[in-house]
Amino acid sequence: MVVPSKGSEATFPTGTQFQLQRGETSATITSVGATIRSFHFQNKRYLEETPVNEMVSKARGQLLIPWPNRIRDGKYKFNDTTHQLPISEVEFHNSIHGLTRWQEFELLAKTSTSVTLRHHLAPSPGWPFSLETTISYELQQALLLVEVSLRNIGDSSAPVAFGAHPYFAIGETKVQDYSLFIPANQRWEVDQRKNPVELTSVTNPEPALDLDFRRPRRVGDTYLDYAFSDLIQCDESERRFVEVGGKIEQFDTCFITDGSTKVGIFYDENFNHIQAYFDPTSPSRTSIALEPMTSPPNAFNININDHLIKPSETKKLHWGIFVETSAKTE
Repeated sequence: MVVPSKGSEATFPTGTQFQLQRGETSATITSVGATIRSFHFQNKRYLEETPVNEMVSKARGQLLIPWPNRIRDGKYKFNDTTHQLPISEVEFHNSIHGLTRWQEFELLAKTSTSVTLRHHLAPSPGWPFSLETTISYELQQALLLVEVSLRNIGDSSAPVAFGAHPYFAIGETKVQDYSLFIPANQRWEVDQRKNPVELTSVTNPEPALDLDFRRPRRVGDTYLDYAFSDLIQCDESERRFVEVGGKIEQFDTCFITDGSTKVGIFYDENFNHIQAYFDPTSPSRTSIALEPMTSPPNAFNININDHLIKPSETKKLHWGIFVETSAKTE
């Protein structure tokens, strides 16, 4: 079902609403930013949603293209040229979360259980390249599969990374009472402007700095705004088996659980970082961001050659959202 914009002269802030339904699983995808606005299973909400009449805040459900997280001072060097991106995080003087999340995506195909959207990112100051992005969403039982196709349609190599920004919730349970699972050995230390400084182990002798979630454990009042790195393969019990193109593939996962329900992300080998964000002092304490990323923060300044797509090259990624209700999650 496609819900058109409201009236001929005014539109929803998030654009056209594409409603997907498969049995007890449903989702809403929007044309602005190809954003995931909602995800439900058995009539229960598992994402923090943006109200239909509001602009997205906190990057809820947005896709982050052509880079996730921050570029320090919006500045990077490529092919002996220094590029200056727009400063979109004024408080910390960074460029944050890419260039496409406020732009309209074109509808290519729609069924009751899937939608495919496309966007052409034209050259602009700070990012003088051309990128065609195709996003396909497919509902399966208790999950949403996302295929991302990034195609360089320019005549030179382009620095491109990808991320997504869903906020997860289980009813009105406070995040402090969830257990969190992040299969990562390391995380990035950050400076006062939230830019990465150095990689360090998730283990720390000081309890207040213990960020080891390699086994599900209670979040409590842990402040989280870190990119976790050196991801490790999950045990089979924590992996997700998903049909992709007629074949069953296995994916690693990251999730929260309240003891009877798991909800989180699954991702393929292209993803090497997971950003987790939760502020226990925030008025809203019922959701946590778990963000799959194909690069570290400040990626274009750490090793830009790791993130290049050649002319006419296409890079495909798979990730998604899942929910599981089972006594096995205790």
